[in-house]
Amino acid sequence: VTQNIAKGDLNHTVDIHSNDEIGQLSMHFNKMAEALKTSYAELKREITNHMLTSEQLRKLSQAVEQSPAAVVITDTKGNIEYVNKKFTTITGYTSEEAIGKNPRILKSDKKTPEEYKELWETIISGKEWAGEFLNKKKDGQTFWERAFISPLKNRDGEIKHFLAIKEDITERKKAEEELREVSDFNQTLVGSLPFGIDIVDEEGNILYVSETLKTLLGKKTKTTGEKCWNIYRDNKKQCENCCLKEGMRTGKTETIESEGILGGKVFQITHVAFVYKGKKALLEIFNDITGLKQIGEEL
Repeated sequence: VTQNIAKGDLNHTVDIHSNDEIGQLSMHFNKMAEALKTSYAELKREITNHMLTSEQLRKLSQAVEQSPAAVVITDTKGNIEYVNKKFTTITGYTSEEAIGKNPRILKSDKKTPEEYKELWETIISGKEWAGEFLNKKKDGQTFWERAFISPLKNRDGEIKHFLAIKEDITERKKAEEELREVSDFNQTLVGSLPFGIDIVDEEGNILYVSETLKTLLGKKTKTTGEKCWNIYRDNKKQCENCCLKEGMRTGKTETIESEGILGGKVFQITHVAFVYKGKKALLEIFNDITGLKQIGEEL
């Protein structure tokens, strides 16, 4: 029996029930075997749970390492404890160069001390912070990144680490700047034209008004958000039939004359159907022909 137990076979017991020393010894052997069986079962469960946890940790580690976003873990003082491969790809710093350092190695002095103070006050209080940085790579090049920084707490709720997930948004920033430049150019171009311009949707709501048109109609006039038929003496039915429905349905360009509400001005209005922000709309070009009409009447 003892040899079987020593070999790990716990299914054998000693079938002796006498009250002498042999019986007592056999009883102890049986108790020991039962205890070993229980311990073995618990140990087996622990090993199984450990293996499952290890597998989950392996998958999580693999996911973090292969993440398309940079991942940084620091201690409560901000010293870097871990960076993934994407961090190295973006910044040029290897994990060996980054670990133990402070994220200040990426600082480009484009963020004010007040902004950094607000960041630290947020995460120390246990909240998540989100924002953008213009940082500097190892080679000195600057880059934009969007960062989400969260505190990592233990079971007692104490903050032990900070987790930062960062996305390189340099290309997006460049695209936004290009669009902004184009928009500024278009605004300048439209503003320099002697014509007034607005954009109207299918319901007759005015979506955009140029500065020139505001001047023509009167600067104190509220135009954006108004109905187009409230700006002119034409009634709603005429606007819907002539401009909105017909123009947007056919896509053809139409030119009409309309007398303005303000000052009795007369405008020659050209309607051009187009798509504005994914929806059908009309571009209206206003030419003030009040003077020409007066000359015509005099002639």
